[in-house]
Amino acid sequence: MKRIHSLTSLLALTLVGVLPAAKAQNTETQEAGRAEEQTSRAERSAAERNGPSDPLENLKFRNLGPAAGGGRVTAVVGVPGQPNVYYVGAAAGGVFRTNDGGLSWKPIFEKEAVASVGAIALAPSNPNVVWVGTGEANIRNDISGGRGVYVSTDGGNSWRFAGLKDAGQVSSIVVDPNDPNKVFVGAIGHAWGPNQERGVFRTSDGGKTWQKVLYI
Repeated sequence: MKRIHSLTSLLALTLVGVLPAAKAQNTETQEAGRAEEQTSRAERSAAERNGPSDPLENLKFRNLGPAAGGGRVTAVVGVPGQPNVYYVGAAAGGVFRTNDGGLSWKPIFEKEAVASVGAIALAPSNPNVVWVGTGEANIRNDISGGRGVYVSTDGGNSWRFAGLKDAGQVSSIVVDPNDPNKVFVGAIGHAWGPNQERGVFRTSDGGKTWQKVLYI
């Protein structure tokens, strides 16, 4: 009986010593966790306030397509104020449009008489007006010829032939900031020799008529 009483007393003394120590250790662990969390929050807040030293340091390029769709990309334009909308022209693959920042692409120039694209331009006063100059302008042994200029007034859903069918390779298009019908087109013409179609052309009526304003 005395032995049982002694064991009981010893167990009680042990618990009296262990429980406060365990409680103290648990408190220290919790305080350490809170301190670490506060430090992490402070570091995140400082990083958010200061930002990266170079705003482009985390920028990494990746292929957004269109994949295997007409070879070289010859023209790219974006819609101001709509950062996810882009038009891309291919050397021999027509025009593609993305509305989701490159996650998906839609071919929008499939029914026209030519697939080679040299230039794309949007009207600053109305980005739904899209001008496309056909014929890749990067002179090389296997370039594809063009067939003039096309224009869309509905963001590329439909197209109208707008002249200059003998312009050959169109290298650039500039649209008047205030009038989408006033356009300048730079053309190489036939790639392999001097010709009358080489130079800068201007229209003031949306492509119904053209004037050659610079002879090269």
